[in-house]
Amino acid sequence: MANMALPVSLADVVDEMEMLGEGDLRAFLNRQTAELYSGTDEQIAKAEENDDDLLDWEVEVIDRLRDILESPDWLELPQRNSHEDYRIMERFCRERCEGLLQEELLSAITNRGAFGRFKDAIHRRGVQEAWYSFRRQRIEEEAREWLEAHGIAFTP
Repeated sequence: MANMALPVSLADVVDEMEMLGEGDLRAFLNRQTAELYSGTDEQIAKAEENDDDLLDWEVEVIDRLRDILESPDWLELPQRNSHEDYRIMERFCRERCEGLLQEELLSAITNRGAFGRFKDAIHRRGVQEAWYSFRRQRIEEEAREWLEAHGIAFTP
């Protein structure tokens, strides 16, 4: 009898995907055990290059990443990028804000420095909780679609 894959926690996948937009992190999901594991671009490069010039604390991490990269059971979670986050900010402005607030936030997300100005504006206007909730819901939609596309069962 074939072993059944464990369902993945959608909340855990969303937590991981939220962090992916913040730097050089990449994350992987084991489709059999539902385990999540992440590493930096630099760590993954060392694993791919079989770099043995490692610091003591890196050895275990790099060995684990090598195993992950070589196994068909592990899938890389979709990378998040600034264009996707920008579209989410714009949707938030148009769908959840109106009047002067909408104008102020749409103005904040134009040109360079959009993310910083947007963050300042949502905190100044007291709508940061609404923003974080909206953003998480959009990332959850992406995660659901990705899991379904890969035939991976999940729980909330």
